[in-house]
Amino acid sequence: KSPPMKVMLMTLQNDPPALDSEADKKRFSKALRDFVDECLQKDPSKRPTAAKLLEKPLFQIKGDTPAAAKKAAASAPPAGDSVDPSPV
Repeated sequence: KSPPMKVMLMTLQNDPPALDSEADKKRFSKALRDFVDECLQKDPSKRPTAAKLLEKPLFQIKGDTPAAAKKAAASAPPAGDSVDPSPV
């Protein structure tokens, strides 16, 4: 584990991490690798907006959009299932 100040300095000086190794290319789709590369731009002015990111192929539903959206929604668990209603 590195000291926090060293990590901050490395973040400023080194290139951002990337999914560009041969293993990464086999494990992750090009759409995901491109998405990560764009999000990890050091210069904030070069990063895409949230709206632009949502236009990326990674977030596009294949096929007839209304039918595909219904299918995706039907296979998703109900929103309340992920919340623990018990008090903390």
